[in-house]
Amino acid sequence: MRLLARAAPMLVSACVLAACSASKRDQEAEIFVETTPPGAGCILLRAGQPIAQIERTPGIAVVTRSPQDIAIECTRSGFQAAAALARSRQQPATFGSFFAGGPGYDYDGNIGLALVPNGQAGPRPEQLLPPRS
Repeated sequence: MRLLARAAPMLVSACVLAACSASKRDQEAEIFVETTPPGAGCILLRAGQPIAQIERTPGIAVVTRSPQDIAIECTRSGFQAAAALARSRQQPATFGSFFAGGPGYDYDGNIGLALVPNGQAGPRPEQLLPPRS
């Protein structure tokens, strides 16, 4: 009985530390965006609202994880705008995520976009993304 009384605080501390160490890192995701040719500026949007920006591709945006997908819109002078969708997917539950509130979400980490020169045929951004709300 004494052993259990001594072990209980250590077990609680270990669980709290597992949740704390996982919480900040597990709440953020990195999305790498590259364009061909490089040098485009990109905005990342969730539910139609800007959440991150990449000044020049290639670049990385750090975003908060969410069950919602992220739209990526890139522009460069002399080229048509290009767009892609980073899909959110649920991660399996882990020991740390159990204490941090449940399983988290992750995104497609690498997004590549081909920029089409102005005047050439190519897909329009509105053909690639769902309508904004």
